[in-house]
Amino acid sequence: MAKTMDIEDNNKDEFIHTKTIFRRHSKGPVMFNGCSPSGDVILIDNISPKKSYDLTGWRIERQTNSQKFLRYTFTDKFIIPPLTTIELWSSIATPMSPPNEMEPNQSSEEHEQQQTFVTIKTKLLTWNTARQWSINKLFDCHGREKAIFSHRTLTPLAYGQGISTQFLEENLLNPMLNSMLQNAVALLNSQISSIFADLFSGIGKRDLNSLANLNLGQILTPFVGKIKEIYQQLFQVFLQIVNHAESWIQKPDFARIEFVRAGDVAEEAVSRLNLGAEFLQPLVNLVQTHIHALISDFQGIIQQAIAAVAKPTH
Repeated sequence: MAKTMDIEDNNKDEFIHTKTIFRRHSKGPVMFNGCSPSGDVILIDNISPKKSYDLTGWRIERQTNSQKFLRYTFTDKFIIPPLTTIELWSSIATPMSPPNEMEPNQSSEEHEQQQTFVTIKTKLLTWNTARQWSINKLFDCHGREKAIFSHRTLTPLAYGQGISTQFLEENLLNPMLNSMLQNAVALLNSQISSIFADLFSGIGKRDLNSLANLNLGQILTPFVGKIKEIYQQLFQVFLQIVNHAESWIQKPDFARIEFVRAGDVAEEAVSRLNLGAEFLQPLVNLVQTHIHALISDFQGIIQQAIAAVAKPTH
């Protein structure tokens, strides 16, 4: 028995579009119903309409992005009746179970066939949070794997799908440009302060006159334009790969080589930038540092995007 579910969610706090993939599989009627990413509760189903199961000695093993391993073993005489969901809540969570009431126009026989919910408070403080991914396995008393439930929450920069040039510019390029402009103003103020200090010793009058005629916007506008062009070319190659990751499954090394080549071109182009004012040259270093780190991050995203398409869950 296997089930895969895709749920798309919008994080309203960060305005980042996310996608969550759930997958579950079982070898028999005892299976996972769900595992809370917040670490509050794990649900175990017995979907058999007639048979009870003794879970004594069975265990749950859970791995998440926050904690590598957690084990929970069922106590003696732990019986799960037919058509029953066991809710295993952490000790600090507040259980919230759906009512098991008969609906209007529902026969008593149909009501009896409904899944019953049983709430249990465990001694675990938490099942561990899993904002990014979790793998949950159920083993019987002989150590045989009986069920598995996994989930993975993917943001655009984690799996590459659905990223646009606009997204990259707004979240990566523009913040860097704003930082660069703030640094430019700081460098200019520092230069002015230095020249004023020199005035008291009769030095720097010519430099001050020269600086007074300096138009910072006029210098930075073509510089910013060139930076945008370099980044947009890099974004184009990146998006071509991650938005068509399925095309690279059989040749991931070619995808890496393609992007490394584009990264080399971008870094070379940045190294040739010249603002024409020596005191502003540290801005080039700022861009070089940013794009070098970005290229490294993009290489990791490309690898993850291809892996996510080839194997959506852990």
